[in-house]
Amino acid sequence: MLCYVWVVVWTLGCSALDEPGETCHGDTCAAKADAEFHREFCARPRPIYRAQFPQAMTAQQCADICRQTISCLYFKADGHICDMFSSCKSEWSDAANLATELSQIPEDPARCTWTSRRQQDQARRAVRAAATQGGELQQHLVDAALHHVNSPAFESCPLAGAAIRILHVWAAASYHHGWRPSLAFATEARELPFTTELTLLLDVPWPELLSSLWSKALFLALAQVAEGLCRRLANSSVEANCTAAPGQCDVGRAASLLQKSAPSAAEKALLKAQRLLSPCASDGRLSSLLRVKDVSRLFAELANLAPPLDGEVGQQLENACAGAVAPVELDSLATRVVVRDDRLAAIGLAASKRTCGDLMGSGKKTRLLDILVFMEPLQSTGHLSGFFNAYTENRCEMDFFSHFHSVFCMLGDGPDHDATWVRLAFMTSGLLVHPPYGPGAWSCILPAKRSRIDLSLVDPFRWQRPLRLRMRVRAAPQKYQFAVCPQPLYRLESNRDLLEDWLDYHNDMGIDHWSVYDLDGSGAAALSRRKDVDYHPDFPSTLNSTRLAEGNWWNPICLEAIALTQCFWRYRGRAETVFSLHSFDEFLVSAKHRQGGFKRWLSAAAMDNLTTVVRLPAVNYGGAAAAGKSPLIQRFRRHTGKLYWHIVGANPDHVLSVNTTNAWPEPPRKQNAFFQPDVFRVNHYVDALGARDQRQDQFIHEDPEKVLGWAAERLQEARKRRQARREGGLSTAGPLLAAALRAAEVNSFANKEDQADNISGMLYSAFGIMSPAVRVAFRVAGLEEEGRVRKVLRDGFASCDTGQDGTLSAAEFRACAEPQGWDAHLQRRDFHYAGIFLHAWASKATAQTLYDDMDVDPHDGHLSRAEWEEGFALVAVVWGVKMPNFEVLLSPRRDDGKVSRHQVASGSVLDKK
Repeated sequence: MLCYVWVVVWTLGCSALDEPGETCHGDTCAAKADAEFHREFCARPRPIYRAQFPQAMTAQQCADICRQTISCLYFKADGHICDMFSSCKSEWSDAANLATELSQIPEDPARCTWTSRRQQDQARRAVRAAATQGGELQQHLVDAALHHVNSPAFESCPLAGAAIRILHVWAAASYHHGWRPSLAFATEARELPFTTELTLLLDVPWPELLSSLWSKALFLALAQVAEGLCRRLANSSVEANCTAAPGQCDVGRAASLLQKSAPSAAEKALLKAQRLLSPCASDGRLSSLLRVKDVSRLFAELANLAPPLDGEVGQQLENACAGAVAPVELDSLATRVVVRDDRLAAIGLAASKRTCGDLMGSGKKTRLLDILVFMEPLQSTGHLSGFFNAYTENRCEMDFFSHFHSVFCMLGDGPDHDATWVRLAFMTSGLLVHPPYGPGAWSCILPAKRSRIDLSLVDPFRWQRPLRLRMRVRAAPQKYQFAVCPQPLYRLESNRDLLEDWLDYHNDMGIDHWSVYDLDGSGAAALSRRKDVDYHPDFPSTLNSTRLAEGNWWNPICLEAIALTQCFWRYRGRAETVFSLHSFDEFLVSAKHRQGGFKRWLSAAAMDNLTTVVRLPAVNYGGAAAAGKSPLIQRFRRHTGKLYWHIVGANPDHVLSVNTTNAWPEPPRKQNAFFQPDVFRVNHYVDALGARDQRQDQFIHEDPEKVLGWAAERLQEARKRRQARREGGLSTAGPLLAAALRAAEVNSFANKEDQADNISGMLYSAFGIMSPAVRVAFRVAGLEEEGRVRKVLRDGFASCDTGQDGTLSAAEFRACAEPQGWDAHLQRRDFHYAGIFLHAWASKATAQTLYDDMDVDPHDGHLSRAEWEEGFALVAVVWGVKMPNFEVLLSPRRDDGKVSRHQVASGSVLDKK
């Protein structure tokens, strides 16, 4: 039986597309609809899907939904329900059971008014793209600005919409094929029936389809997908091969019929071949049709019969959206709604507004509201993160299938807040311009100028409730020339001088503004009062997602693509250029122009209306450090001399998505690479927190002191001023800590009615900005946090125990504490988020000293897991909390001169002081 998809949509409007400011309500719409739509009895209708609304729907409103549905020709309005149908003369066996009276829209389902020079050029580019696959196909689609998998413009050319969507399917299939088979063919997924594309093939007469300029691209793409799918199944040991379908389905005969009648098949031959194909997908899924043997040959024959596309492909498509961008402010940093119970949540992250050219073929400009949305799967995907920890599920990836679904934009102006304006969203394919599984870039048409916008987004196939976003269009109070978006940072309280050096240096270089996200609130002391920084503390809690928070715990850069992309979007209309400078160990340097490097780079990089993103190289600095606690740019002057692409500088107005080392501009805008290291580069101080690699001989080149000597002197003076401001307040921190812990111990023995607020309250507030490991050591962590820290320690012990004998030798501990190479260092990032910087501590006290201090019970030259966990509690306290007079924590010592974990955790360490 054909899959009859039930769709839940919130509320939809009834205004005509060519009159974006006009709305109608109640009887007015009904009377207009009755006069416009022809009603007839359908004996054999083929359903596409059913939409159910929370308000009574008029015929006009249902007709609007039908127009925006590929292959829809008939509809039925029945109270809260709109049913969509593609034909009244279906060959489908169960069609007679649905016989009913339907209304017909006056449009031809094979219509196409995409006749502008730009749209004809896109059709030529689509044909060229359909002959390619993988990364080459993706680039063709980007160059052709065919980056939307859904668009309200498909209403005026449904066949073009089907062709573009199938091209995106093939792009995904051919790109993922071989390394991720479960995602290799999106058409096979239960979540993606592609019913509209299937009914277009089965019910719209082929002579009409072949009259369109887009038919060649559609059939070439279908032939590619079918051939690739059958080729993959032939190599599979668990799936059935493509086979000839039984019964009336006869694809081979249909292909032969068209081949014999080429080069211009008669209408009779085309319709006969179409009837032979009709029974091949009785379950209503496009994937069933694509699995039929010889179907790729049939589609190739149809492509040969399609009209040729005369003319050459243009050199460069003009930008349809080149106007000014206005910032739009959401009510909160992130708005999260569970849109489908136990399956899917939607998170609204950012928005902006702009006016584009004629996107709809109406001759009028189009107002767009751009929305950044992350679709969060609530169930396990089974996908593993292979960059940091190959054994950890990646919990921060966007729902793969949401890139192919249809999302509607709804604006509520009607009585009782009913939505009176509805249009499909422009949905950019995350498979082309986003980092894998990053946020989705969607755009909604705005019918009129608005300063306040109340928008609802809904997926008509899967969602049970809409994502509602309230926002306000604001004029930017100041437009910054240069701004910075770092990756989400953490444990900043342990590296405050490095953080403030970083900010001060770049401000001297010309940075106007920063947006700093942290994962744990640890940047509050350094950032909360700075006027040049928008500080967003504890980003995981802002997202209000347990799953994302858990993913972030095990992989501290799990949320990087979400945070970086949101940060760039929030600078739309507010900054001319934004840099993705990751952390305080990276400095933008101009060896040739010093403080003038930024402006010199801006003129040399040639950013314009076409070039939006510019990549910049980096070089690693490290090795033997200068003595003392001087700024990084003074401590490390030796580098490897090996350059690699590492960050971007970009105009945020036209950036769709950002990840660790790259950014994706909105097509057809381009990305460029700037490779003049003496003019502008990134100095990456990889040994800032300790040696990442003990091979010191790799840092073989040394910069002259004049390159950054001028900046080092300024940073030293700035450090002295900051230290002078802090000394008075911090000089009593150690004794206060001791007294507060003692007060907490005394208070615990007091009668409940006698307990009162005391200095211990101040202590536990302070613990909020300390690392999880320190909180566990002092026994003020919650059960969940303590469990996570202990799991980090257990997993770390297991990974370091290469001999798998349940103990660590000195050599195993040293290999773990002093990782060799970048990959080995990154595998310890779970330690970092817990506040355990083993490699940094080993660089200060040597790995052997740490090992000896932890090997206590018994002292036998081997480290048990218990000694490992107990030892780290002490080490985290000694090295993880930095404040004046902290030496109070180091007494009294045990008989063997070491501090026990019990003394630290119970407070007895402090008693004698």
